[in-house]
Amino acid sequence: MDLSAIAQLSEEELRLEVRHAAQELCRHSSDLLTMGQQERLVNEVIDETFGLGPLEGLFADPTISDILINGPKTVYVERQGRLEQSPVVFNDNRHLVQIVQRIVGRVGRRWTKPPPWWTRACRMEAGLTPLSRRWP
Repeated sequence: MDLSAIAQLSEEELRLEVRHAAQELCRHSSDLLTMGQQERLVNEVIDETFGLGPLEGLFADPTISDILINGPKTVYVERQGRLEQSPVVFNDNRHLVQIVQRIVGRVGRRWTKPPPWWTRACRMEAGLTPLSRRWP
């Protein structure tokens, strides 16, 4: 990857360059990861760098009408009017904050740190610390 040319690349071209670089790194250590693990790792790098991190797949799913986050380890989705827990988790509160700030910025809002919750931003609600102990 020619780092001096990054400024001239479109986001899609940059995504492709990063994907190729990550795939090349995986090929050099192909004995450590299966092909499936390599592909998952490359996709996670792309999602974290350019997308919405662990939420990328949820936002891409047309069957999901709402995403509710109750801390970094508890994510629910609404499908056809029913809530279900998602396997999606964040590394920690800092990771959650980074992704929510990215989302809020994309819809033209600014996030200033209120007590532990945010107002709605597009199809998502998020809480930093658990707002409820157990749900449902």
